[in-house]
Amino acid sequence: MRNPGKKDPDEYGRVTNKMNNIKIINLKIIIKIVLICLISIKNLKADFFKDISYLIENNTPRLSYGVAVTDLDHDDKFDFIVTGYRYSNLALSYKKNKLRNIINQNIFTDQNRQAIGVAACDVDFDGKEEIYILNTDSFSGKKIYADRLLDSHKNTYIDLFEDNINNGCFKCYSRKVSSLCR
Repeated sequence: MRNPGKKDPDEYGRVTNKMNNIKIINLKIIIKIVLICLISIKNLKADFFKDISYLIENNTPRLSYGVAVTDLDHDDKFDFIVTGYRYSNLALSYKKNKLRNIINQNIFTDQNRQAIGVAACDVDFDGKEEIYILNTDSFSGKKIYADRLLDSHKNTYIDLFEDNINNGCFKCYSRKVSSLCR
């Protein structure tokens, strides 16, 4: 008869063996997970993006914090709007095997402003996307430079925020802009 106060040495051995087996199984699982992670990391190094910055005409160092993709020149090909923080905003289009700036109007390039974001969206439902350029010059409160909402009329851009109806509006601090237009 077994003494309830005494431990059976065989039972202790069986428990120890089971625990060792569990540790071995857990170690095998951990090794498999590590191997899967290493293989996944190796696959992340695949060429997902290709550096084509050499295609940008007059590509000089600059501060740019925002980009939007839209068809600016209505040729059914996407163009890139790249903001400039104390640099000109760019409208890059793929022409003659180069990414070329296709808009040089002062209201668009806005070299003296500090653009940090851009979005394109057809806000007036005319089939052409307007361009919202987010400018910043302060971290809170009112700012000197308003954002821009640019609309194209016969290859000329106008800022809808400069319309008298919007006088005094749109000069509040902000950090992000986005759009959903489809």
